[in-house]
Amino acid sequence: MIFSRAAQQFDEAAEHYEQAARRLDEVVEHGDACVRAVFAGCEQLQWRSPAAQAFTALTFHHVEQCRRRQSRALEMSVAARVIAADLREQAHLARLLALAVDAAEQALPAMAAEGHREQLIHGARGASQSAKGFLDFVESCGGLPLAHLAAADR
Repeated sequence: MIFSRAAQQFDEAAEHYEQAARRLDEVVEHGDACVRAVFAGCEQLQWRSPAAQAFTALTFHHVEQCRRRQSRALEMSVAARVIAADLREQAHLARLLALAVDAAEQALPAMAAEGHREQLIHGARGASQSAKGFLDFVESCGGLPLAHLAAADR
């Protein structure tokens, strides 16, 4: 099987997105600890003092801001995981293309060389060199040309 650098690049990018999602999850978890610490600070004030009133107002503001950040971090974490899943799917498709190219190349010498199939195989082989090349190739073909490559081994 040919080495698919495209699949490797997709997998590496997916792992980076997974790591980002895990870090964002940690932000959400640590936000709860920060909110608890703010409320723990309330216990050390005399509630009838002007400082207590200011602290209460500020506390609600900080807690509200913290909750917004947690919500946004959670949204970003989910989005990162969706992107990672999409990248892993592209890696899978790049591996399928590499397998189809291998099969077609093995069958090519046994058949009369057809310019279109040979060109398709050459393009598919080039597509395995980078994630961008893979995406460009798939777009130019209107999808993975697995049926055309499979026809090469008949």
